[in-house]
Amino acid sequence: MRVRVVALLALSSLLGVLASPALAQTRPAIRLAPDGTHVLALPRAMMRALRGYDAHMVPWREQEYLPAVRTRYHFSTRQAPFAVIGDMNADGRLDVVLDGHNRQRNLSLCLLSRRRGYRVLLLSSSSLTDPKTEGYSMGDHTEYGLWDYLTLCRPGVYQSPHEAHRLTLTADAFQRNAYGKASTLYYYRRGRFHAYTTSD
Repeated sequence: MRVRVVALLALSSLLGVLASPALAQTRPAIRLAPDGTHVLALPRAMMRALRGYDAHMVPWREQEYLPAVRTRYHFSTRQAPFAVIGDMNADGRLDVVLDGHNRQRNLSLCLLSRRRGYRVLLLSSSSLTDPKTEGYSMGDHTEYGLWDYLTLCRPGVYQSPHEAHRLTLTADAFQRNAYGKASTLYYYRRGRFHAYTTSD
């Protein structure tokens, strides 16, 4: 049994997701892996839902993002560039928004709680990105890596010069940020996610 647990941890760390009996994980969280990078820890029920949706989907790894994103990002147990954890549908249970890829496509998914278990919502899909060749000009030099990242938005009132009205959040939401460019907040209401532009 000990060998099996160690093997699961090693494999899961490579995937960027920790899902092991050793964790006794009942709630999702961002945790530090043995190599010092941040990874997403998922409970078994969420992992089953994710694997049932796409067995080849894995999150992006912290080290695949631009150095500028990693050094300025505020990591916590609820957010990393590739994942946000919050109660998106206000049912008292934590949900996960996750950016990653399978063998052919970039994927952004939401593991959303329901009465029993979780369902997986496809938020977006695009051509597969290679972070090693994804260049971003920093003026005097070019950095390589992903520059589209996630942050958690807590309940409250949001005002944007790019929108005609204020947005009052009564549940957690997430923001998609394009480094040095635009950002859009996404909130779940009436059975789907809605967009609210926060910068452009």
